[in-house]
Amino acid sequence: MHAPLVLLFLTVALYKGTFSLRDVKLIVPDAVRLGESLSFNCIFQLEGDSLYTVKWYKYQDEFYRYTPKESPPTKVFAVNGITENSIQKDKSNGTQLTLRKVTKEMSGLYSCEVSADAPSFQTAPASRTITVVEPPRGKLIMSGLKSKYRLGDVIVANCTAPGSKPAANISWSINNRIAERKHVTQRQRILDDDLEQTISTLKIHARHYHFIDGRLNVKCGASIYQVYWESAERTVVLDGMGQHGSGALGNNEHQGWTPLWTNVGKHTPLPPTEGFIGEEDLLEPAPINGAASMSLGHLEVLLFWLTSALLTPFCQQ
Repeated sequence: MHAPLVLLFLTVALYKGTFSLRDVKLIVPDAVRLGESLSFNCIFQLEGDSLYTVKWYKYQDEFYRYTPKESPPTKVFAVNGITENSIQKDKSNGTQLTLRKVTKEMSGLYSCEVSADAPSFQTAPASRTITVVEPPRGKLIMSGLKSKYRLGDVIVANCTAPGSKPAANISWSINNRIAERKHVTQRQRILDDDLEQTISTLKIHARHYHFIDGRLNVKCGASIYQVYWESAERTVVLDGMGQHGSGALGNNEHQGWTPLWTNVGKHTPLPPTEGFIGEEDLLEPAPINGAASMSLGHLEVLLFWLTSALLTPFCQQ
């Protein structure tokens, strides 16, 4: 009595095993610079199926469709921020889509939806969020530093990133070592043109370990995803070491410097660093050899072992 149902089940299982749309992935950068082109790649495996259609969406709105069995195979639908002229047709097909001269309105959630033809008629989507970045139009500015400091003085440095969309991330380093976050404050403000300005302040007390041969290098870097980065740095001296100069030494901006850490929004992968610098964390220089110091955990174990050895004879009496 159940033989027809069993046969139907086995038939469906056989079809799914033989014809199976799978591994749909949307490959695209997280961010793109305003005015540049943006290419999407929709990757999938048909596994014996034939392709019926690929649909592209911004949020819930379809704006591009590729159907290989139709003529012409492509259709474009206008949605918020995207028109027919936005799509570079010679670089758009069933697996690739290119938007030209991207605008801020093109930021958002994008999806490609792949549908297989008979007999499986399977459909599978993949999505990614894209941010169109309007980078700062001016230079990163470091201010507030004096040329010389005495031990115990408060060192305050400000770093200002011009207006951008989204706001830039700002990071700090001292002698190429990361400055601890607790010594950094950061804020953003909205400008008249709807761009966001980032202002960051580094504040530490001058200690002897901050200075190498009487000199202290301070660097701030600004970044937005992986499409914009810039840095500025200055060197100050320890008063009484014989250095001279009327202002903070050096004022160099470096295009291409990668930030050590970031404080706002998403950030790029962090490179290896030498560790953190904070005014309480380096009261004495770090030992040259790690074996020169014993960890607290090891010391506790040793004390427990010695105590047990001394008390054992008394406990056995």
